[in-house]
Amino acid sequence: MKRFLLPHLICPACLPKEYPLHLVAEHEHDGEIISGSLSCTKCKKRFPVKEGIANLLPDPDSSPAGAQWRYEEKGMTDRYLWSHYGDLLDNTVQEGTAAPWADCLSGSATTGFDAGCSVGRITFEMAQRCNLAVGCDLSHGFIKTARCLAQKRELDFTLPLEGNLTERFHLSLPESWRTDNVEFVIADALRLPFSANSFDQIASLNLLDRVSYPLAHLFEMNRVA
Repeated sequence: MKRFLLPHLICPACLPKEYPLHLVAEHEHDGEIISGSLSCTKCKKRFPVKEGIANLLPDPDSSPAGAQWRYEEKGMTDRYLWSHYGDLLDNTVQEGTAAPWADCLSGSATTGFDAGCSVGRITFEMAQRCNLAVGCDLSHGFIKTARCLAQKRELDFTLPLEGNLTERFHLSLPESWRTDNVEFVIADALRLPFSANSFDQIASLNLLDRVSYPLAHLFEMNRVA
């Protein structure tokens, strides 16, 4: 987790009150917190940071429930990589929908937030137009993949063809893309761990129909915008 997030973080368990989180870093490297914890100054709840990933769910010890389990499967992550970054793969002519959505983003915003960011494509697009961009998702697998892509700027994945046959793909981010100003965290779109007015550009794509309380999500997005 990059340190530039710290001024924006609040305890998601204490909402609608906004109490800042206190960092206890165990290991850092190049300004990034690799391991440690964030604790609420009010309720004292602790939110872990492991392998650079901050778990900012209201109940960080909870496990994926119901259909959420399927988003933790590698095959699901690979399919999302295909659909979100297909236009960046050398061996495919898929156009995808990410580029048209990215064209809708403002070029004058300074801070961007992408709720339900999945494997991070729109967050990366925001980072090219903002000083900093943050993506959140419930899926640990999605967030881990997005952070890996931000750090290494490339990765390989496979998709099934037929039977045991698979096709291998190599994804590389364009050289012009910035990744130093982007971060991804595990968070709930219904209880966002960010203070009011943190972002001047927000996105919520393919998410409103998937949350249990759509109005709460809209309220939260309005609060942080």
